[in-house]
Amino acid sequence: HFQPPFLSRVTHYSLAPEKVSATSKLETRDNLNFKAKFKLEQSFDPVTLLTFHARRGGRPLEEVRRQVTEEVVRKAATQLRADEILGAATPERWMAVLTPPARESGIRPLGIQVDPVEPRAMVNAALIYLQRNLPAAALNLVQLGVKLYPQDPTAHYGVGRILEAQGKQAEAEGEYVQALFLDPAAKEPMARMVGNLLKKKDFARAQRLLSAALEKDRSSAPHYNWMGVTMHLQARYDDSKRAFQKAVELDTKNPEYRANQGALFLATGDYKGAEESLK
Repeated sequence: HFQPPFLSRVTHYSLAPEKVSATSKLETRDNLNFKAKFKLEQSFDPVTLLTFHARRGGRPLEEVRRQVTEEVVRKAATQLRADEILGAATPERWMAVLTPPARESGIRPLGIQVDPVEPRAMVNAALIYLQRNLPAAALNLVQLGVKLYPQDPTAHYGVGRILEAQGKQAEAEGEYVQALFLDPAAKEPMARMVGNLLKKKDFARAQRLLSAALEKDRSSAPHYNWMGVTMHLQARYDDSKRAFQKAVELDTKNPEYRANQGALFLATGDYKGAEESLK
């Protein structure tokens, strides 16, 4: 009888360290989440290599390695606070939380590099910390954001928000001004600045900031709305009317703009216009 030869496939795994890059949504121990890009340096652990090989199931090595890397880092992230992942965690801290899930997956972590997260995610996390009455952690986070992104207006806006919440109005205003210097049309720092200036009745400064913003972006409905409010408070009704009209034209469904326009019409005795605006 003919006996076919026994065929087997031998898979060779290099034990040399390799860096695997991935991007994944991380959920932290303090229930925040954001996308992060990271690079995990790893090698195969001879003791647990069979674990990895069984999980691979014949699939391409790089594909499975990336998938396992994402799973390991996601599990590790659940043991860290958001501010640790965004910048405070030491290499030793990362290794402490990476080792258990990595061992379960058959790889041996040697180090991790997490790319800086975008300023918006850092500011959002800081504002949540502020809501949770963690002002020091919030301030550290936004200050790190400015250090990483000194030319980003969102980062400076974030510092301004935290300082303002701590009662440091002058310092907060300095950060808002810096944000507007970087981007005169930035909406969030402008909203804080205009609100504060109108409370102080510093209409001239508010008008200058808004004019500079509209020079850069003539399609921004919020800026026209703020300009309308600024003019209305000075009883410059014609200028206010033009500004509100432009805001409504640019964003016809915004109830705030229509309400402000209606209030102007009421103040000038145009009841028909007010009725139309407030429909």
